[in-house]
Amino acid sequence: GTTAAHHLPFSEDDDEAFEELVNSYKNDYGTEGHDLHPYRHLLQFCRRTTKKKKKADYDGTKNCTDSSNDNDAANNDYCEVHLHGGFIPRNHAARLNKECPDVEAKRNFFDEMSNERGYLPREDDPMHRALFEDTSSFKLRGSPEHQLLIQSLMSGADLYSSPAEEVEGEDGSCGGVDEEEGETPMSRLYEAQLLKDHAMGFRIASLMLDHHDESCGLPHSADRYIVISGF
Repeated sequence: GTTAAHHLPFSEDDDEAFEELVNSYKNDYGTEGHDLHPYRHLLQFCRRTTKKKKKADYDGTKNCTDSSNDNDAANNDYCEVHLHGGFIPRNHAARLNKECPDVEAKRNFFDEMSNERGYLPREDDPMHRALFEDTSSFKLRGSPEHQLLIQSLMSGADLYSSPAEEVEGEDGSCGGVDEEEGETPMSRLYEAQLLKDHAMGFRIASLMLDHHDESCGLPHSADRYIVISGF
């Protein structure tokens, strides 16, 4: 889920630490059932690159200072690595695709996602203005190029074809606009994908802003962010 977070365990054995992470994801945090093993080497690389420098070589930020306590030495070889789930849980994307046939249903859905669950910015948040291309219909903001990419991934359409061309989806439906609803199965799938992408962007921005506030606006030059959007 979007709010899930986990600390990559500290262990002398990187493989042991990774298996601890996998078990924790399965038993305590994970809601989507993703396979983390394809990310093993990337996560281990990230962890190894956080090995602390000597105090004389470092800028003294609160998360990465050497400990003078010998009892803590084993736990302070590395900075903490925080893993956060960024994509909105897939059942909510499916709801937008299948259970929001009209404007009122979409209004209630986005109110829940923003005000009740916190997956999207609230209406009084400046980031809320980036959400919708059309606020009257609650159509999420995207771009023709991004839509063509997602359409290609979902239907096998030629990535370099004209966006106006009709494309047959996997279910045999056509990409042309439904005159009655103004939507197609493909356009609804694209809206569901945009929901995931906007939720991910909001999550990343919120983490960075929260971190900035916690540090009283002081830069943490050693902090690094890496976004894993899929394998």
